[in-house]
Amino acid sequence: MKKEFSFSATVEKFNLPASWYFVMVPEKILKEVKSLSPKKIGYGFYPVFVTVKKSTWRTSLLPMGNKTGEKKYFIALKAQIRKKEGIGFGENVKIKFVLG
Repeated sequence: MKKEFSFSATVEKFNLPASWYFVMVPEKILKEVKSLSPKKIGYGFYPVFVTVKKSTWRTSLLPMGNKTGEKKYFIALKAQIRKKEGIGFGENVKIKFVLG
């Protein structure tokens, strides 16, 4: 049985036109993910199955670099899911995921 991770986070948005909405993965959870799944795909993505409210979909934990070179990870929230679940910018949502 795969370990389920869960956390609550505020929905953020990249500061660009027609931009992605996302939640940041807490560092504590990311450390555990890295210890359980050293396998990454592409540019450092960790494939996952995410559940928000009643919707579940396959996606990845996506890396976000910063000026210090430190990578943080986020989960993009697709427009289809946000609309279906009534999720908006600035809302606090509960996220669950398993490595996939």
